[in-house]
Amino acid sequence: MIEADITESTTASFGIEHQSFENSGASRGGIPPFFTDGGETNLSRSSNFSADWSLYERQWTTYLASLAHRFDNGWNTDLNVEYSVGEYDDTIGYMWGGAIDRAGAGASFLAGRWAADLDQLTIETRANGPFTLFDREHELMVGASYSRSTDEGPDYPLWWSGPEYYYALPNAFDLAATGQAPKPDLNPLDSRFGGDVVQTSAYAATRLKPLESVSIILGGRLTNFKEREWTQMGGADKVRVTKSEETGVFTPYAGVVVDLTDTISVYASYTDIFDPQSNEDISGSTLAPLEGAAYEAGVKGEFYGGRLNTSAAVFQVEQSNFAVAIPGVLNPNGKQAYRSEDGTTSQGFELELSGEILPDWQVGGGYTRTIVEDKDGNGLLTDIPENMLKLFTTYRLPGEWRDVVVGGNLRWQGDVYQDVLGGSWPNNDKLTQDSVTILDLMARYELDPVTLSLNVNNVFDQKYYSGVTTMVRYGQPRSVMLTAKYKF
Repeated sequence: MIEADITESTTASFGIEHQSFENSGASRGGIPPFFTDGGETNLSRSSNFSADWSLYERQWTTYLASLAHRFDNGWNTDLNVEYSVGEYDDTIGYMWGGAIDRAGAGASFLAGRWAADLDQLTIETRANGPFTLFDREHELMVGASYSRSTDEGPDYPLWWSGPEYYYALPNAFDLAATGQAPKPDLNPLDSRFGGDVVQTSAYAATRLKPLESVSIILGGRLTNFKEREWTQMGGADKVRVTKSEETGVFTPYAGVVVDLTDTISVYASYTDIFDPQSNEDISGSTLAPLEGAAYEAGVKGEFYGGRLNTSAAVFQVEQSNFAVAIPGVLNPNGKQAYRSEDGTTSQGFELELSGEILPDWQVGGGYTRTIVEDKDGNGLLTDIPENMLKLFTTYRLPGEWRDVVVGGNLRWQGDVYQDVLGGSWPNNDKLTQDSVTILDLMARYELDPVTLSLNVNNVFDQKYYSGVTTMVRYGQPRSVMLTAKYKF
């Protein structure tokens, strides 16, 4: 990153970020939770049901530029441009299936390849500042944005291409032990694909102060959205299709904040929801944009001269075209298939606390409860915890040990479950995971100009699932990291 003050009121910056990622021998599926006789597999966290020739590669370079100007009347403007170019190439070979027998049979082996070139451009400009109305000062913000993302690449064989790409796996345990599986021909086919997503928006918001203790926030966004794709067979012309298009969608926002005292405020807000989705249904078509409304009300407090902050809120979100994953089902594009659910509701509350309760003793954390249901009151996203608690604390030791900071982080989540769909598991079993508690600890030694930090995550090495579908993924085991930072 390079930043320079062109004038006393104008600042420009430019940056480049490059990421390169390679992961060999990785499974796209996970681990089967059940044997066909109904017993849980309880496999090792190091189990890997993929071929050793599987390879996931990513390259991504991002260019950033911004220009900001500050006016004498208190107004600020900025222009931000971000352009990214990249590519991915995924060669996949892994086990797929809901259950295996005690000898390792019953699952399938899937092979294929995806690869494409990607680019993305985002431009955004904003202006904000004060204005006077009825002898009171208020705030106004206006802005506009444009984004375009494209992808293009050759088609490759996937599991529908023939029996060498999708077949019954004789012994899953042999695959996990050796990583050996026949690698089929994964050269490009005589066809190509591509597409783009373009979104433009303009927005405005104002904070009105009719009274010193009351703020009214009003705003809205106008959005245009279009997603297109094309296919090309051999040297023929491209066949273009518009998958989704929305024009002139207006999403309003309104809120009010009332200062009850110098340290306690209450607020309420409402906003419409319009969010274009990339999730696809079982046929490969993109789901319609997520739409709905969100309501929130709460109270915030500031204590001990601002050193300690607390908040409590209740919320309800009503949505249509809500994407719900269909466990174990892939669409013709090789992606996770989703179904669209109308009339869903998400409701709950959250409590948060952060700050310094005593000199050199920092605390923070929060508790959240969220219930997601369909229009008939049935639970959705049951693999995501309804209840979550996070607490962290740090303490700087006194006296001669003042250069040492110690702390910890406690993470708790309630039980989750996943029902069987499509007979993927035996005996119509429901996979349930009880509540999980994870403790992390840290210590930091600040010896200017060097800082040494020691982090121990999942101290008690809890074994738990981080993802639950027809196959499961384990959360990270205990890990220890020692880092050194030098300032100059």
